[in-house]
Formats: sequence, C-alpha cells, structure tokens
Amino acid sequence: MSKISELVSVELKEVWPHEAHDFTPWLAENLDRLESLLGMDLELEGTEVAVGPFSADVVAQEATTGRRMVIENMLGSTDHDHLGKMLTYAAGLDAWYCVLIAKEFRPEHRSALAWLNAAATGEPLGRFRLHRCHGRQRTGCPAWG
Repeated sequence: MSKISELVSVELKEVWPHEAHDFTPWLAENLDRLESLLGMDLELEGTEVAVGPFSADVVAQEATTGRRMVIENMLGSTDHDHLGKMLTYAAGLDAWYCVLIAKEFRPEHRSALAWLNAAATGEPLGRFRLHRCHGRQRTGCPAWG
C-alpha cells in the first residue's frame, strides 16, 4: 500500500538556511524536479558560473537543443536585484531561457516578466518562467508549485 504524506507549510530558510550555500547546490543536484515543472530535459552546466565579476546561480542546457538556461533563485520575494541579475547573466552567457525561482512574485516583477515574455516571442531569447518554491512534505522533501 502506498504511503501518503501530508504537505505542511514551512519557511524556506528552515529547509535551506542560505541561498548560495544550501539552495543553489540542492537545486543543481535535483534539477529533475525543475525539469518536470518545465517539461524539459536539462543538463547541468554548472553552479555559480562566472559572468564577468558576477556569478549565475545555476546554468543548464536543454538536452535536445543545447540551448542554454540561466536559473536565478532566491528564498524570498522577488526584487529588482535578482531580476536584474537574471537578465545580466542571460545576456552575458547568451542564454535562450531564463528561470526565476522565488517564494513570492511581486506584481511589478510578474508584470515585467510577462512583458519580457511577450517581447521575446520569435526572438533569440526563448521565454521566461516563473516558479514558486514553497513548503515541504512532512517527510522533509521540498515541494514545488
């Protein structure tokens, strides 16, 4: 018989105390969870990938096309800093896809990403994705949505 776990809401920092030291490595090791949400087959290129004096959190490639993806993650609400980083890293690494992972998306940033998605149609930049990371199962496995 299958065991069913109950989802409980927890603060992300209880699961990953530090974005760069805890969440980014976890995400890189569990890229399959992001693959299932995006409907893509991804291959990890690296973490903290240099873009001039800056570092992109996670860089991957779409396995079937080789198109590069920049993944900027944060444990709180979206902010101008992370949105700007994502765009800087995408330009610096010639990424086709950008993914911004955050606990919550502020309306202004959701609007900016929607505008970028609309503007990118048919252009070299494929699409932007919004994903929230929240909670975990009672067993301790992080939940995505």
